[in-house]
Amino acid sequence: MESGRGFQYYTLRGLGNPDRESFDTAIKQLKDFIAYATDTYPIDVSKRYILGFSQGAILAMTLAMTLGDGLKGIIALNGYVPEFVKHEYTLRPLSGTSLFISHGEMDQVFPVRIAYETESYFRPIAPNLTFRIYPAGHGVTEENRQDIAAWLEQEISIKPIEE
Repeated sequence: MESGRGFQYYTLRGLGNPDRESFDTAIKQLKDFIAYATDTYPIDVSKRYILGFSQGAILAMTLAMTLGDGLKGIIALNGYVPEFVKHEYTLRPLSGTSLFISHGEMDQVFPVRIAYETESYFRPIAPNLTFRIYPAGHGVTEENRQDIAAWLEQEISIKPIEE
């Protein structure tokens, strides 16, 4: 949907307070798209990754929590998990899902404290969590991009078969 400053996946009423109806609709549409793409294209379900920035990061983390091992991993840049997702959504284990979560320490949209709260939330439930803070605002630095590429390379590397 279009907002005054661009496009958005859902309406945000304030920091940490997405409009529940539009948020639920966005999650349903994304789940439907993932199912459609998986059924239509030769996608290996054991290798599905989602990347999101800002609202996209919020949605990526929510998808990880609701699809669990249905996603191999997510990259969430400068986002958080809404409280209603933690307490009202049906959540699945993240034991087989890898998470790369990063945030800018000078983020003017979502303060860095939110990143540390997100890490504290995921640390006990996501054994494959990588968490990074970068000297940036609400954006993605070159170092962040390089770390994402290295993380993905490690994630998808084919390990040699031992005889």
